[in-house]
Amino acid sequence: MALITRDEGTGLRRGFIRYPDGSPPELDGCRWCGTPQETHGLRWSDAANWHRWARPTHAQVEARTRAHITHGIPRPALPGGVAPSLLEAAIGAFQAANDHIRDGCTTCTPAARLPEMCPEGQHLALAAVHTLATD
Repeated sequence: MALITRDEGTGLRRGFIRYPDGSPPELDGCRWCGTPQETHGLRWSDAANWHRWARPTHAQVEARTRAHITHGIPRPALPGGVAPSLLEAAIGAFQAANDHIRDGCTTCTPAARLPEMCPEGQHLALAAVHTLATD
Protein backbone atom coordinates (compact mmCIF):
# COMPACT_ATOMS: atom_id res chain seq x y z
CA MET A 1 0.00 0.00 0.00
CA ALA A 2 1.34 3.43 -0.96
CA LEU A 3 1.67 6.09 1.72
CA ILE A 4 0.79 8.80 -0.78
CA THR A 5 -2.53 8.77 -2.60
CA ARG A 6 -4.33 11.06 -5.02
CA ASP A 7 -7.60 12.67 -3.90
CA GLU A 8 -10.19 11.75 -6.55
CA GLY A 9 -12.14 14.98 -5.95
CA THR A 10 -9.27 17.46 -6.17
CA GLY A 11 -6.55 15.49 -7.92
CA LEU A 12 -4.08 16.55 -5.20
CA ARG A 13 -1.59 14.11 -3.71
CA ARG A 14 -1.78 13.54 0.04
CA GLY A 15 -0.80 11.08 2.71
CA PHE A 16 -3.06 9.04 4.96
CA ILE A 17 -1.70 10.84 8.02
CA ARG A 18 -3.12 14.33 7.82
CA TYR A 19 -1.61 15.83 10.97
CA PRO A 20 1.80 14.27 11.65
CA ASP A 21 2.20 16.11 14.97
CA GLY A 22 -1.31 15.18 16.14
CA SER A 23 -2.98 18.58 15.68
CA PRO A 24 -4.57 20.22 12.63
CA PRO A 25 -2.73 23.10 10.94
CA GLU A 26 -3.48 26.75 11.60
CA LEU A 27 -6.56 28.01 9.76
CA ASP A 28 -4.38 30.20 7.54
CA GLY A 29 -1.55 27.68 7.23
CA CYS A 30 -0.06 26.93 3.83
CA ARG A 31 -2.32 25.21 1.32
CA TRP A 32 0.30 22.51 0.74
CA CYS A 33 1.90 21.86 4.13
CA GLY A 34 -0.11 23.78 6.77
CA THR A 35 2.82 25.90 7.99
CA PRO A 36 1.92 29.49 9.01
CA GLN A 37 3.01 32.20 6.56
CA GLU A 38 5.24 33.96 9.14
CA THR A 39 7.49 30.92 9.55
CA HIS A 40 7.11 29.24 6.16
CA GLY A 41 10.01 30.26 3.93
CA LEU A 42 10.85 27.56 1.38
CA ARG A 43 9.44 24.14 2.37
CA TRP A 44 9.04 20.67 0.95
CA SER A 45 5.79 18.72 0.73
CA ASP A 46 4.92 15.64 -1.28
CA ALA A 47 1.97 17.52 -2.82
CA ALA A 48 3.90 20.57 -4.07
CA ASN A 49 7.61 19.66 -3.79
CA TRP A 50 9.69 22.77 -2.89
CA HIS A 51 7.23 25.64 -2.50
CA ARG A 52 6.57 28.99 -0.87
CA TRP A 53 3.52 29.70 1.31
CA ALA A 54 0.22 29.47 -0.61
CA ARG A 55 -3.17 30.65 0.63
CA PRO A 56 -5.34 27.70 1.76
CA THR A 57 -8.53 26.99 -0.16
CA HIS A 58 -11.92 27.87 1.31
CA ALA A 59 -12.62 24.13 1.75
CA GLN A 60 -9.34 23.70 3.65
CA VAL A 61 -10.17 26.58 6.00
CA GLU A 62 -13.61 25.07 6.67
CA ALA A 63 -12.16 21.61 7.29
CA ARG A 64 -9.45 23.02 9.57
CA THR A 65 -12.08 25.02 11.47
CA ARG A 66 -14.15 21.88 12.06
CA ALA A 67 -11.02 19.98 13.12
CA HIS A 68 -10.06 22.73 15.59
CA ILE A 69 -13.57 22.68 17.07
CA THR A 70 -13.64 18.87 17.21
CA HIS A 71 -10.24 18.70 18.94
CA GLY A 72 -11.11 21.57 21.32
CA ILE A 73 -8.23 23.76 20.14
CA PRO A 74 -8.84 27.25 21.53
CA ARG A 75 -8.79 30.21 19.19
CA PRO A 76 -6.01 32.68 19.93
CA ALA A 77 -7.16 35.68 21.94
CA LEU A 78 -7.40 38.99 20.12
CA PRO A 79 -5.46 41.96 21.50
CA GLY A 80 -7.59 44.45 23.43
CA GLY A 81 -9.61 46.83 21.26
CA VAL A 82 -9.15 44.81 18.06
CA ALA A 83 -12.34 43.87 16.20
CA PRO A 84 -12.56 40.26 15.03
CA SER A 85 -11.95 39.55 11.37
CA LEU A 86 -14.77 38.20 9.25
CA LEU A 87 -13.35 34.69 9.56
CA GLU A 88 -12.97 34.95 13.34
CA ALA A 89 -16.53 36.25 13.70
CA ALA A 90 -17.87 33.44 11.51
CA ILE A 91 -15.95 30.83 13.51
CA GLY A 92 -17.35 32.29 16.73
CA ALA A 93 -20.90 32.12 15.35
CA PHE A 94 -20.34 28.54 14.20
CA GLN A 95 -19.04 27.53 17.64
CA ALA A 96 -21.94 29.26 19.43
CA ALA A 97 -24.48 27.46 17.22
CA ASN A 98 -22.80 24.09 17.76
CA ASP A 99 -22.64 24.66 21.53
CA HIS A 100 -26.32 25.60 21.55
CA ILE A 101 -27.30 22.41 19.70
CA ARG A 102 -24.91 20.30 21.80
CA ASP A 103 -26.48 21.73 24.98
CA GLY A 104 -29.67 19.91 24.04
CA CYS A 105 -31.78 22.13 21.80
CA THR A 106 -34.05 19.82 19.83
CA THR A 107 -35.53 22.62 17.69
CA CYS A 108 -32.35 24.01 16.14
CA THR A 109 -30.32 22.09 13.57
CA PRO A 110 -27.19 23.12 11.65
CA ALA A 111 -29.24 23.69 8.48
CA ALA A 112 -32.20 25.46 10.16
CA ARG A 113 -33.39 28.81 8.86
CA LEU A 114 -34.10 31.64 11.31
CA PRO A 115 -37.90 31.08 11.57
CA GLU A 116 -37.30 27.36 12.26
CA MET A 117 -35.01 28.07 15.25
CA CYS A 118 -35.91 28.40 18.91
CA PRO A 119 -35.82 31.93 20.42
CA GLU A 120 -32.35 31.40 21.93
CA GLY A 121 -31.04 30.03 18.62
CA GLN A 122 -32.51 33.03 16.80
CA HIS A 123 -30.79 35.36 19.29
CA LEU A 124 -27.42 33.63 18.72
CA ALA A 125 -27.83 33.80 14.93
CA LEU A 126 -28.81 37.47 14.97
CA ALA A 127 -25.94 38.32 17.33
CA ALA A 128 -23.54 36.62 14.89
CA VAL A 129 -25.00 38.62 11.98
CA HIS A 130 -24.61 41.81 14.03
CA THR A 131 -20.96 40.95 14.75
CA LEU A 132 -20.32 40.33 11.05
CA ALA A 133 -22.17 43.50 9.99
CA THR A 134 -20.28 45.76 12.40
CA ASP A 135 -16.84 44.38 11.52
